[in-house]
Amino acid sequence: RALPAAMRVAIVLLLAIGASGVPKLLWADRQDKVFVTCTVPHVRNHKVSLKNSKIVIKGVTDSQPKLHTVLDIKLAESVYTKNSTWRIHKSKDQVIFTLHKKIKGRWAELLAPEPEFLGEIMTDWSKFVDHEDELDEIEKKSGLRGVPVQGDDKMAKAVDDYWRRQRWEKRDSGAMPDLNSVTKKAEEEVQRTGGDFNAVVQRMWKEAQNELSFQRDKEKEEDEWAEREFKERNLRKKQAKKAADKDEV
Repeated sequence: RALPAAMRVAIVLLLAIGASGVPKLLWADRQDKVFVTCTVPHVRNHKVSLKNSKIVIKGVTDSQPKLHTVLDIKLAESVYTKNSTWRIHKSKDQVIFTLHKKIKGRWAELLAPEPEFLGEIMTDWSKFVDHEDELDEIEKKSGLRGVPVQGDDKMAKAVDDYWRRQRWEKRDSGAMPDLNSVTKKAEEEVQRTGGDFNAVVQRMWKEAQNELSFQRDKEKEEDEWAEREFKERNLRKKQAKKAADKDEV
């Protein structure tokens, strides 16, 4: 009976890197990114391809001196290829990825169920952050939370509301870019490359306005997302407390 095609490919990959060189994946993720370390022992001259949700690593080994595939995996979700990065560890046995997710949220699994991955998949505890701890940090950075208030839920909510208003007021204030900073950059460019100073200032001012508008839109999106997460987490806490109180009765 013939083996399925996916199984045949997996066996070929394992044989290609040797019995002692089974691929190993370490991973951890955040709401917006996932960290993956691919260990592919005894591989040289790495050629890495990252497309949407697929990672392919090719290289040469002592047993196969011609370029061949040593790792071919499909991620559980899609990532942004352009914004994602990868590098080869100095040991040459690892390729380390930082992948930016297209859809925010924690992943339950690193890989899609098909094709089956026959190597090891383990949590990268050096990069692991608890989900609740990450949400706390996001709230602090977004202005939804200031210094944590312990032991008083009403006071904690008041502090959260204060920082949220501060964030929104700053974003909606209509403040313009820093003219002094734009002027200084324009002077430096004219000294370096020449050109009309007024034209350079106008161009840089428009670029600064566009960048500020982009940042405000991004902050607004982050605020809305953090607000939803904040409400959902409070709802989960209430449901857990309700269930605990019911068990005590």
